This record gives sequence, C-alpha cells and structure tokens, in this order.
Amino acid sequence: MSQSHESTGFSPGNLLLAAASFGAVVLVVFSLTRSVQPELDVDAKRGEHRLEVRKKINADEAAHLATLDWADKNAGTVKAPIEIASKIALAELSAKKPVASAVKVEPLLAAPSGGDVPNMPSAPGGAVTIQFPKVSAPAPAP
Repeated sequence: MSQSHESTGFSPGNLLLAAASFGAVVLVVFSLTRSVQPELDVDAKRGEHRLEVRKKINADEAAHLATLDWADKNAGTVKAPIEIASKIALAELSAKKPVASAVKVEPLLAAPSGGDVPNMPSAPGGAVTIQFPKVSAPAPAP
C-alpha cells in the first residue's frame, strides 16, 4: 500500500503570518475608533446648560412677581406682590362691618321624639333604634 502525503499548506510560517495580519488589523481598527471617540462629559454639559436656563427662568419669574404692573388699566386692575396685596385686602376687610350671610342654609330635620325608645348614642340627630314587639311564650300545658 502506498500512501501519498498531501500537503495541507499548514506550516509554522503561515501561522505566524496569519497572527501578524490579525494583529495589524486589530491595531488599525483600534487606531481608527480611538480618533472618533465621542466626548465623555456630554451629560455634564447638558446638565450645566439646563441649570443655567432654570436659574434664568427663576430670576425672571421672581422679578415678574415682585413688581407692580397693570393687569387692565381701563378697569383699574393691577398685578401686585402677595405682601402688598395681603396688606390692602386686610385693610379693606377690617374697614367693613360684618353683615348676615347671603348663603341660605336649610335647617336640619328634627329627630322624632320616641318616649321610652332609646336613641343610638352614635347617631348625630338622635336616630331611633328599631324595636321589635315582644312575643309572649304560650303557657305550659298542665
């Protein structure tokens, strides 16, 4: 039997060439991706910008709330800070005399008076408890 030895093309030189090629590809990919790396503190910059915008909005609102301004000049209505408006309202209310209320309230329904019927202690209007008639037992037979 004759055996023929076929060459597979595998040799230590080919293995070394494949490893070097793979290493070169990895280095090229690494160098290309390293130069395109995004900025790492984008969230911090966005947060600082949001904080600046919020401070500006708060300052504008505080200035708007602390100043007197006409709401409707023809009607004589003004926008005023709460400190000034509360002093004006307090002065107006203390100058008025108390009067009867214009709100009509209907009186509560009267609870029925139940003579010897006890009222429930938890009922606000003294509601009457339900009483059942007493049933007399028949007399025992002699």
